[in-house]
Amino acid sequence: MAIQKIPQVLLKSYLKRFPLDRRLEKYNYFKKFKKQYAWLQPILEEIQGELFPEPEPIVDSQKVVTAIAPLPTAAGVHFGDSPYQRYRCLSGDPLRCDKACGEDEIRLKACNSCGFPTLLPEKAEIRGQLGTYQIEDYIGRRGLGRLYRATQQGMNLPVVIKEYLLPGRYFNAGEARLQKQIFQSVAGVDLADGRSQDLRLLEPLEAIVDDIEERCYLVMDERYLNPTLNSYLTREKMTSLQVRWVLNQGLQTLIFLHGQKFRFPSGQVQDGIAHGNLSLDNLLLVASGADEFVPVEGQKNLDFYLYFCDLAVWEQLFLPLVKPTVKEKYHDLISLGYVAFYLLTGRVITEEGEPLDPRQESHWQGVEPHLKAFILRLMQIEMPFVNAEVARKELLKLPQPEFVSAADVTEEGEVTTSKPQIPVKVLLLGALGLGVIGGLAWLLFGKPQLSNAAKTPQVCCLKDVGAIPPGKFAYTATNQGIWHYILQQRDLIQKGQTLEERLQAAQPKLQLIYEPAESTDEAISKVRNGQAAFAIAPLIHPLPSDLQAQEIAYDGLAVFVSFSYSQREKGLPEQLQGKLTLTQLQQLYGKGVDNWQEFTNSTLPVKTYTPDNKEAMEVFQQKVLPGNEESQSLSLPEFEMMRTVIRDFESAKVGAIGFSSLAKITSQCSVYPLALQTSGKNPVQPLVFKNGKAIEPSTDLCDRKGNYHPDAAAIRSGRYPLGYAIAVIYPRDNNRPAIGEKFATILKTREGQRLLGEMGLVPLE
Repeated sequence: MAIQKIPQVLLKSYLKRFPLDRRLEKYNYFKKFKKQYAWLQPILEEIQGELFPEPEPIVDSQKVVTAIAPLPTAAGVHFGDSPYQRYRCLSGDPLRCDKACGEDEIRLKACNSCGFPTLLPEKAEIRGQLGTYQIEDYIGRRGLGRLYRATQQGMNLPVVIKEYLLPGRYFNAGEARLQKQIFQSVAGVDLADGRSQDLRLLEPLEAIVDDIEERCYLVMDERYLNPTLNSYLTREKMTSLQVRWVLNQGLQTLIFLHGQKFRFPSGQVQDGIAHGNLSLDNLLLVASGADEFVPVEGQKNLDFYLYFCDLAVWEQLFLPLVKPTVKEKYHDLISLGYVAFYLLTGRVITEEGEPLDPRQESHWQGVEPHLKAFILRLMQIEMPFVNAEVARKELLKLPQPEFVSAADVTEEGEVTTSKPQIPVKVLLLGALGLGVIGGLAWLLFGKPQLSNAAKTPQVCCLKDVGAIPPGKFAYTATNQGIWHYILQQRDLIQKGQTLEERLQAAQPKLQLIYEPAESTDEAISKVRNGQAAFAIAPLIHPLPSDLQAQEIAYDGLAVFVSFSYSQREKGLPEQLQGKLTLTQLQQLYGKGVDNWQEFTNSTLPVKTYTPDNKEAMEVFQQKVLPGNEESQSLSLPEFEMMRTVIRDFESAKVGAIGFSSLAKITSQCSVYPLALQTSGKNPVQPLVFKNGKAIEPSTDLCDRKGNYHPDAAAIRSGRYPLGYAIAVIYPRDNNRPAIGEKFATILKTREGQRLLGEMGLVPLE
């Protein structure tokens, strides 16, 4: 062995000790710090092929393709072809055919032309465990199923039914029976620990199989009818900023899917799942404000959420002639890369009808180079990301998009830049001799934790945070919101000081001026236009791409009714058994329920109140009253509202209900906070005693005042449905002083977290 090859052998031997994902992480670490490890770069280039060999080809019935970065089918794009070619449908696709539904009011089970199972007729009933559903009308095809509008009888609840088929020319009776059993055991997932957390994954309400016919059904809520990315592309392509927003949300959901433990309906628990079916057809655009997401030209339209649906674990059961397989997580990154590619180009095929190929530069015309490079890595055409979490971190580090003029684009579609390309210099390591080899061996084998970034220990005290930017800075929060309230509270442990006074004493250089805003939107606007250095607000909506946030604590909305211990048997806490469902809450505030008799044995008339606090109203609107439905309730300042609620009960025999920040009701005993229940979950009481036991309607809140506090675990985990994070929001702009980031660091010290906890908020840990 030549002496100059020893460094290559040592480095290769070291990296091959690790599985592929850890090997890639360590390899990228050395590549990232080029200046620090400049002498390693030529070696890394040389051994890359041996560390990450090309994948073995997968043999298809039609052609040979590679396992890495396949062409558009990786993103699940349907080009209109029918998956059921054995049925010669006159329309070309029996899933879309609506001709053979029945004749003379006699239902046909199969089309009299091609033999494919017909559509479900109107008024047909499907019985499931949660109720009976009546078909209203046929909508069309999505993926491998047919969609219908339907109503859950008894509750008059609109739903969407997705019908899957197991046609006889592809599935014999035994195969159909097996697929039905599997479908019922895997169709739907929940977090294994029972938490309720919205990570933008649209889950089925229930799965139903037809015992007589070869049909299966998924019951979905109405969000399933939101436009898909595929339907968006029929109108226009997305801007770079919008695609970044799609990637950011998509990677967030993939981090959740790949990293959490899930329980299937069968009871089986799995540590992380791959979507396996990611495509333009099962990524939904759900408007965050308007009733419908409407594309707007320009780069400011980011007013949407991206929701996932149709996981492969159940969708692939109905794909004919294909044996269901376990999908790998890296396939999701590849598919998301193709989705982004199509959104940027505004199409999936060329003018000649050929699939777009990301390997051709002409198909990237006008795309900013940083975003292009990122997407190529997602597709694994360039150096792949280890996982979704690493990919998202790299996405957030990308430079802000700049306008690319036509003059900067060559005829081949390449974007020119002013930065010269620096060639990699070949270093002759052999001349360095055994000293370099020894140093390399020490680096690799003497420091096994080199690639693990050192964890910064949690800072103890307010005064320990250094490098405070000099100068006076204005910051903002919603007037009468939670931060406005926190600033007025006094620390009962140390001299009754306010939080502002404690901060000033610990950090004399910190000069902040509080300027309240009328709403969260106004507060965020002030940060963006430079009127405020940062804002403190609930983190309930996606932020504009030019802002970032750090969570500092949690709060929640408490929904309360009158608490009267002397009349507790007649009171609403006892009549409601201490709980209320979110659906009932929506009915009370959105539909004007007049009497509590609709929910209890009590005949008290209903009176609803809302707080004179725009921040609390914004949270309530977002979490309880979707569609910007306005309540006709009386608005009062929060503490006056609490007094009015108990006065209504004791003096006027009225069953009043209101809501407020949880931090503001913890130390009072005039109202009782109700446990809240979401569909299919247990009710969650937001207040617990020090031993973790929840308060009950029989609890004397006045006698036990000070012994109970917010259920931190329920609020942090998302089990309590009206919990939310409080965050410091500041610009993603290195040219502006980093006072927002520094203020968040101060509040996240152990002392800062203790202070926020004493004032009613839930600390981060």
